[in-house]
Amino acid sequence: QGGFRKLDMVIPERFMGHVIGKGREKLSNIETKTGVVLKVVDNNLCIKGSTEQEKKVIREIKAIVVR
Repeated sequence: QGGFRKLDMVIPERFMGHVIGKGREKLSNIETKTGVVLKVVDNNLCIKGSTEQEKKVIREIKAIVVR
């Protein structure tokens, strides 16, 4: 998958729409803030970035899901 790996976080299916956002808006914001590339594959979020960046992505996603 060209350097992509599955994000080390389980996102409940009912929250995927919230995490992705309308027109991918929230994913794009997370990418901009953290410097990673994200894509959805088979209802899983995949990441291209460092382990440190992945930790930041997980914090951003938790902030969305916890609301």
